Order: sequence, then C-alpha cells, then structure tokens
Amino acid sequence: MEGTRGKKINSLVRLAWLLASTLALSGQAQAVGQSLRLTGVQNGDLILRRGKGMMSDIAASFSISDRRFSHVGIAVMKNRKAYVVHSIQDDDKGYNGVVREPLSDFLGDVSDWAVYRLKLDRQQQNKLARTASRYAHQHIAFDTRFDLDSSNVMYCTELVWRASAEVSQPNLIQPTAQKSGGRFITIEDTYRHNNAVLIESMH
Repeated sequence: MEGTRGKKINSLVRLAWLLASTLALSGQAQAVGQSLRLTGVQNGDLILRRGKGMMSDIAASFSISDRRFSHVGIAVMKNRKAYVVHSIQDDDKGYNGVVREPLSDFLGDVSDWAVYRLKLDRQQQNKLARTASRYAHQHIAFDTRFDLDSSNVMYCTELVWRASAEVSQPNLIQPTAQKSGGRFITIEDTYRHNNAVLIESMH
C-alpha cells in the first residue's frame, strides 16, 4: 500500500509540474504578444519568427546572410488587438494558406522574433494591412511550388512581397535568390535592406 501511495503521489507531482509548465508557457506567449502591442506594433509591420523543427531550419537556410528567422507575416490591428496575417501549411492547426492569427499565438512557441517596419507613410502601412487581410478573406492557398508567377497561391514571403507591391512602386522588397531557374523571395529579402527599420526583437 505504501508503495502504491508513493507512486500516486509521484504521479500527482508530475501532473502538477506539467500543468504549471503549460500555464507558464501560455502566459509567456501572451506576455510576448501583449508586450509587442504595447510597445508600438502598427498596421503593416513585418513580424518575423524562428520556429522549431526541421521545416523551420530549411526555411531559414534559404537566406544567404541572416538565417535567424524561418517565417514572416504582416501585422494587422483590429479592436486594439494585434494579429498576424501569414501563409503557412500547418496540419496541426488545420492551416493551408493565408490565415489571420493572434500575435500571441503566432509567437507562442518560437526561439527568436523581430518586428520590422517598411519605410512607408501611415496611410501606406494601413493599406498594407488591408491588403494582407484581403488575402486572408480570399482564403488563398499555400504555394507548394514556390512560384512567383502564380498569384492565386502564395508562400509566406510571397504574401509580403505581393502586398508590398500593391502599396509601393517600385516595390520596396526585391527577390535576391533563384529557385529552379525562377525568382524566389527569402525571409531576409523582406527586411534586410535599406527600406526596412528594426522596431523590436528578441534573440
């Protein structure tokens, strides 16, 4: 009986520890999102993150100089709450294309993140956010071929590139890589240039 009781106590301790860890991570994610919102995330800001796992490592490896980040989206403010519009394939969440997700969820399980702002006026920033939101409302699917010649499907950096093209000409974002003979937008192409300014980051 004593041995059984000890096992039960150990099980309860492990369960309590797991619950506390889950709540702590959840609170941390919400704190990150809240902190960003309070320090000035605006419509049209670029939100970059470094996810975990093999696919994130592959996405980051396409960049030439700066491989800290694996994904990017556009900030959209609605009712004083920050969201991120981005294009992704995520079977666990049921995502297959352009979606709008709360900022706290977007940064919920990442090792690095940053906020960059393109050199646009406030009106252009708002248009960038509206354009991204329109893509989400259209339920544009994820571009598995990574083909910039097709606009009916989009991968993550392509979304940012196309939205930027609708706001500013010439486009502030330009592709620097080639993939299978065609142009390709890397993660660093969206922010590593003279037309983007770092607002906040965590590494």
